[in-house]
Amino acid sequence: MAFDKRKALQAALAYTQQGRWEKAIGEYLAILKADPRDVGAYNMLGDL
Repeated sequence: MAFDKRKALQAALAYTQQGRWEKAIGEYLAILKADPRDVGAYNMLGDL
């Protein structure tokens, strides 16, 4: 199954809103593993 970046981003945002920081970080890291040039993911990860 291919990585779905959109779903990972939605999950990361939901986890962030819920205060589930570790889960959100995991999703952002997965996004960056799939797309190391995603500046938005780095920015959001830095905010956490």
